[in-house]
Amino acid sequence: TQFSPFAYRVAREVARAEPTVQVAGKAVRLSARFVLDRDVNVTETAVYAVMPNGKEVMLLYRVYPQPVAVKAGQPFVVGFEVRLP
Repeated sequence: TQFSPFAYRVAREVARAEPTVQVAGKAVRLSARFVLDRDVNVTETAVYAVMPNGKEVMLLYRVYPQPVAVKAGQPFVVGFEVRLP
């Protein structure tokens, strides 16, 4: 997967979770822990928000420089941190 500033969905979704959100000073941290039932190569991660009309909007998006091999049953933690001015 290559990064695109025009992306609005990940190329291949393998799992979803409601993230844990922490606020510390001017930083907002979102994280989620996944345990998958099959081996996958993760190439990108994203955070979506659901708008009042039900439409999803991608807020944060990361493409990994190399695929991350995740084995079935092994925890995989995804995290984002946003620092506000």
